Amino acid sequence: GPSALAYGTDCIGGVLNFIAENPLNSNGSEKGVNYRWFSNTNGYQASFITKSRSDKKYHSYSGGYNNHGNYLRPNGEEVANSYYEQFFGQGEFGYILDWGLIDGAYSSAYNNAGIIGQEGARQQSGDHLITTNATLLKWGWKFKPVVTYQLNHRIEYHNEDGVDEAELDISLRSMKYEFKGVKTLDNEINIITGVQGATTSASNGEDLEHTFLPDADQTDLGAYIISSYGPKRLKLKAAARGDMRKVQWGELERGFHYGATSLGLNYRIGLKGEVSAIGSLSNRAPSIAELSADGLRHGAYRYEVGDADLDAETAMNLELNLRRTGKSASVDLNVYRNEVSNFIHYRAEEGLLIDG
Repeated sequence: GPSALAYGTDCIGGVLNFIAENPLNSNGSEKGVNYRWFSNTNGYQASFITKSRSDKKYHSYSGGYNNHGNYLRPNGEEVANSYYEQFFGQGEFGYILDWGLIDGAYSSAYNNAGIIGQEGARQQSGDHLITTNATLLKWGWKFKPVVTYQLNHRIEYHNEDGVDEAELDISLRSMKYEFKGVKTLDNEINIITGVQGATTSASNGEDLEHTFLPDADQTDLGAYIISSYGPKRLKLKAAARGDMRKVQWGELERGFHYGATSLGLNYRIGLKGEVSAIGSLSNRAPSIAELSADGLRHGAYRYEVGDADLDAETAMNLELNLRRTGKSASVDLNVYRNEVSNFIHYRAEEGLLIDG
C-alpha cells in the first residue's frame, strides 16, 4: 500500500523489511550461545550474541559460523557440489543524547559454496553493509538523516586440471542516503516526507577472459510524501513519489524518469472487524544487469544477454482485505489483482549456442 513508497517506486509486489534484533529494553547485559546440527547436510551452525544497555547507550553484537556438506536425497544419495560454509557477524549501537538519538548497524558475511551441476566449480561472496542515522526533534518534526554503504564481492571459480580459475570476479559498491521528516497535526493527520539518493558502481577484476557485466555506474534520486488521516473508524492514506535513474556502461547511457502513487482506506467494523481497499500505480526501471549483461552465470547455469532498449515496468495493483479478530481465532481474506506492462523477464533463444 501507500507505506511501501517510502522504499522506492519499484515496490511493485510490496516490501520485505528485515529488522535487526532489538536491543535490551532495560539497563543491563545479556549473553548467549547457540549450536545447531542438521542431519540432511551433516552440518552445523554455531553462534553467539551479547547485548548491553545503559541510560545513554546500547549495543548488540553477534556472529557465527555455518558448515554444511552436500545435501542428502531421501534415498541417501548426495547432491554433488551442494556444500557451503559461511562466516557472519553483525552489530548495532546507539547513543541517546539531549537533542536526539544516533544509532547504526553493521553486518558482514563471507560465503564459500559449490555450484550444483558443475563438478569442481565453486563460488565465493563477501558482503559488508554499514548504516548510521540520527533522529532529531525540531519544530514539531522528527527528522531522520540516514547514510548506508554496502560492498558485495562475488567470485565464481572453474576448476581446470586441479587449478581454480576465476570466470567471474565482480564488485558492487553502493552508497545510499536519505533525509526523512515525520510530523503529526492535531493528532489526526500524519505526514511522512523524504528525499533519497544512491550511487552504485559495478567493477570487474583483472585478467578475466570473459565478464558477465561490464564496468557500469548507476545514479538514483527520488522524493516522496505519505499522508494519513483517520480521526475515528475511517482511515485514509495516500502517497506519491517521483524518481530518476541514470545508468552508464561503456559508451552507452540510459535515463529513466518515473513515478508512483497509492491510495488506501481502512474502515473498522465494530471492535473486531475491519475492511481495507488499496489502489496503486508503480514503476520499476531496469537494472544494470538487465540492460548490459553479456556473459555466463555459472551460479544460475545460463548465459545471459541484456537489452539496452528495455523500458521501465509499470504496474497497476488493486487490493481488498477483510479481517476479523476474535479471542481464540482470526480470519484474514485478501483478494488482489496486479497487472504489469513492459514486464522484464528471461527469454530463451531456441537453437542459439554460445561456447557450446
